[in-house]
Amino acid sequence: MGSNKRSTYSYKFKDPKLDVLQELGFQLHPVYKINFRKDYGNLLSLLNKEADPLGLLTLAQFYDSPMRCFTFQDFQIAPMLEEFEHLVGIPIENKLPFMGVEGILEHEVIVAALHMHKKEVTANLGVKGNTKGFPLNFLIERAYTLLEAQSWEACYANIALAIYGIVLFPNFDDFVDMTAICIFLTKNPVPTLLADVLYYLNWRSAKKGGMVSCCAPLLYTWLQTHLPNRGAFVDQKDASWPHRLGSLLSNDISWYSREYDGT
Repeated sequence: MGSNKRSTYSYKFKDPKLDVLQELGFQLHPVYKINFRKDYGNLLSLLNKEADPLGLLTLAQFYDSPMRCFTFQDFQIAPMLEEFEHLVGIPIENKLPFMGVEGILEHEVIVAALHMHKKEVTANLGVKGNTKGFPLNFLIERAYTLLEAQSWEACYANIALAIYGIVLFPNFDDFVDMTAICIFLTKNPVPTLLADVLYYLNWRSAKKGGMVSCCAPLLYTWLQTHLPNRGAFVDQKDASWPHRLGSLLSNDISWYSREYDGT
């Protein structure tokens, strides 16, 4: 299955700077982090998931565009909705996933979701590229203000939206665009996260390289759940990623975790 020589493409994965978000998360007391997780899953933990760029670049070389999966020597594997649901910690809602930004999003909707005043929304919605959105520094400053005021529901919403725009759907640097805002409002990001991975890998495979703007920490975490935790793969940790991934066989990887029982 993987005997034919592969072409090597030059990929890049979006690597946003997360210092300000990590510091904001650090300011939350453990009790409040638990409360945040009840509404927004494992988003805070994604801030501290360091994706090895060489590991991701190597993984991308194994992407099989016609089959929509990663093809190795004697097996094929692809991320699944249930896996992303478990890793993100946000249940998949029984409704249509995000299908794109349609029309103009009423400010009242944003006001209700983020507990803002309408004037605050109007004054701080900026434009980048051809889309509106919030500058990251505005959401961060507002989150700190809400944190000091112990306005927890509003604080959590601002932090979560910032993570949506910078980590989950990183279309722009330091800017949370309207796409991220609309997905945040659906409260159903998992199908779009999986679609983003496949879309960007397909697109960049067709272009023979380029920027992959999906959630890199999530894809890398998914890869780690399937890698061997003992044996030759672990013993050769100083070897290159191409050698380590290229040597994997179907008997080496972890196909299924008992953590998914019941999903």
